[in-house]
Amino acid sequence: MSRSEKQDVLNQNAESGWKNYDDFAKGIDTNRLPNTQDWLDKTITIEYSDGGIMELQFVQGEQSHLLVNWQYNDEYGCDPCEEVCTSKESLFFRYSVYG
Repeated sequence: MSRSEKQDVLNQNAESGWKNYDDFAKGIDTNRLPNTQDWLDKTITIEYSDGGIMELQFVQGEQSHLLVNWQYNDEYGCDPCEEVCTSKESLFFRYSVYG
């Protein structure tokens, strides 16, 4: 499908020069830092102000992928996780809780 054949997903009132999502996302991972596994075999417990408690346990999955075993109160599961070390003091985590 050529660019001229692509359906425009922008609102008809979008400002001139705004891009469609596909145009924006193209090559977005070019300069991304590599995944890390600094939290492998470690656990984080988060206590929320409403009394809820979430526990995240990072474990090795198949083909060296990082997984997170999670529990939030009585719900629990195991889902893929990405970890990226952004500096000596900061890590970025991306995971989805499908409970």
